Amino acid sequence: MRLTSLWGAVLGAALTQAASIPAELFNSALYTKFEAAGSAQPSAWPQYTNDSGAQWDSFDAQTWTSAFLPSSFHLLHRRHTLLCPATTTTSANGSNVDWLGLAREWSAGLSSDARKVGTMEEPETSRLWVLPVHLRHSVVHRLTILPPRLQIMDNMVNIQLLVLEASRGGSATLLDMATSHANKTLANHVRADSSSYHLVDYDPTTGDVMWRGTAQGEPIQSCAWGILGFATMYNLTSITTYLDTSRSLAQWYLDHLPTSGVAYWDFDAPLPSTLDTSASSVTSSALLLLSDIETRRGNSTGAAHWSGAAITLLSNLVEQGIDGWNGLSILGNGTVNNRASP
Repeated sequence: MRLTSLWGAVLGAALTQAASIPAELFNSALYTKFEAAGSAQPSAWPQYTNDSGAQWDSFDAQTWTSAFLPSSFHLLHRRHTLLCPATTTTSANGSNVDWLGLAREWSAGLSSDARKVGTMEEPETSRLWVLPVHLRHSVVHRLTILPPRLQIMDNMVNIQLLVLEASRGGSATLLDMATSHANKTLANHVRADSSSYHLVDYDPTTGDVMWRGTAQGEPIQSCAWGILGFATMYNLTSITTYLDTSRSLAQWYLDHLPTSGVAYWDFDAPLPSTLDTSASSVTSSALLLLSDIETRRGNSTGAAHWSGAAITLLSNLVEQGIDGWNGLSILGNGTVNNRASP
């Protein structure tokens, strides 16, 4: 099945002003696709298309991907108001669209289930806070009471909400919970070679690890969410262990990319296999964040390394997921919820 991702390319290009970013990511056709998606009534949230790309598969507000579309609208608003402000309002650069209005419209009906709405992948969540205050408080509360047994790497991008809430006058306990979770994830999800497990099953009584593996891949996989999550946690806390972890996960990811330059749905999947442009777009965003962090730390070599890797990955995404793709979504050749043993 050919699955597609709507939001990935925007995440990949939202955090940089570098002239060498592929021009295709600023093509007017992409803005047209986003505007078309936003023109529907926000009663169901698009996640992926059918094989031909002609029809969206959409889901209700309880689905964990429901925040992707309004988050993308927020990023487009930031692109046009901060990163690349337009001198002339025109459809050619998407500046004629009220992206902030669309973001608010599409986020108004989101569920407060933190395991789903909490997954707002953009590293600038602190500036692009989608949720109204009452919903934000509900999300944070739900994060504090999530069942501790089954933990997935994806939660690394959820716990930033705890840090942000603590920084806005919330309880310091929220920060302690977030760092405790990050430390536990580092200890039990990340292998010695810097690949990672997707899922860890803990004994609910003792907290001991009962099993490690994945629910969405082959036995060996490195998770894009880990690269982004640990980079984001460093960005919020300045704890260098998180930066080191993101660096090592990212380098493992880059070292194991196939010749196409875009990850398969799993690094250990038997060949020939299906590409995963959606995961690679998340990784490109994480690499750009790493580059920004290195710049602020005065590490010009590291900044150039990660930005160069991000630009290469974005260029490969254009070749593998945008060129020749005429579907409703931004990217073709994406993967969602693929399992080694369906």
